[in-house]
Amino acid sequence: MYHRPSLHGPSLASPVGAGTWLLLPSFDLPWADRQGLCRQMKSRSKKLGIAKLTRDSEDRRLYVSLASSLARDIVKGSYPSGHKLPSEKALTEAHSVSRHTVRQALRLLREQGLIASRMGVGTVVHQRAVTPKAFTAIRNGSDLRDSFLRTKLRMVSLHSHQADKQLAAMMECKMGSVVAELCYLRSTPSVEQPHGLTRVYVSGEYASALIVPDVFEMPVYQNMERMFGFVFCQASEEKSAIALDRELAQVLQVPPGEPALRIVRRYRDARMKLLLCSVSYHPSSRYSEQFNFSL
Repeated sequence: MYHRPSLHGPSLASPVGAGTWLLLPSFDLPWADRQGLCRQMKSRSKKLGIAKLTRDSEDRRLYVSLASSLARDIVKGSYPSGHKLPSEKALTEAHSVSRHTVRQALRLLREQGLIASRMGVGTVVHQRAVTPKAFTAIRNGSDLRDSFLRTKLRMVSLHSHQADKQLAAMMECKMGSVVAELCYLRSTPSVEQPHGLTRVYVSGEYASALIVPDVFEMPVYQNMERMFGFVFCQASEEKSAIALDRELAQVLQVPPGEPALRIVRRYRDARMKLLLCSVSYHPSSRYSEQFNFSL
């Protein structure tokens, strides 16, 4: 599996608007062309509405926000362990949201192990309710989209590479092809330390989709859909256990050698063409996975 040793490398910072700085990849472009690319992408972003959330995203934001509010109340003891939560109707009226939003928020809390449903009783706070870990498993497209709404993404760097043998194999491209890489940290408002680091790789011709603000929320694959008209239909995932090297450990603020989960995701269109690949690192102390299945 491709693992670039350094988080730092040649890059170029350029302002595209008040208070917003972007790191441009170090392609062999004259400075004037790079400035033009910034202006072009800023204009195109406005036309395509990249910064606007879709209706579905707005709905998800509502129930993620409600779930976060209820989780904070549970952790600080406003809803003691073993006690019932207010009914769905009461939560709907108290927070001025729909019944669907309340149900989705409660689903997130169940997945975090903070509440449980009991037959004939209702929804109660789990007896062993604890502060949830920063990152939980992603099992479907909805979980993936929700994970971006629950977290903030902070850019670390943006680079270009000529694909070596390992990178070419991961990206399913020819050796020597230009590949753009965006590196960012993922964090949540309730947890100070970052709970993961991700490197996103795309073909150099789609590098403009990696131009993002210092702090952003929209996943890169949605940028690519809006900017280039792609329709992503499938994501595959590979997980492996590793020990974090000194550099990754320093960025993630954990001791060197700490066990971590490495997740490689490949995103494909309807023709099964690989358009984007991501490699994420999650320290064991900040990752949990829990799910139920029928026997």
